[in-house]
Amino acid sequence: MSMSWNTFFRNEENLELLSKTKNYGWPMMYEDAAQLEQNLKQSQYKYIVILSSYGLNGWILAKDWEIQVKKREEQKV
Repeated sequence: MSMSWNTFFRNEENLELLSKTKNYGWPMMYEDAAQLEQNLKQSQYKYIVILSSYGLNGWILAKDWEIQVKKREEQKV
């Protein structure tokens, strides 16, 4: 689910992760959170939240995204 940038940059956990990884160039080089937010918006990135019943929860930053559903093949008995 795509979320607003206001939600992303107001979340303490997101800000903590960005702070820890800033010097490693992740998710891109930036001086402060305001510059990162501006760069992501100008480059038309989206903030996508991933929620799963299998425990794979988190978020990604992407310019585009697509959900593909693969049907299971029936097993032959």
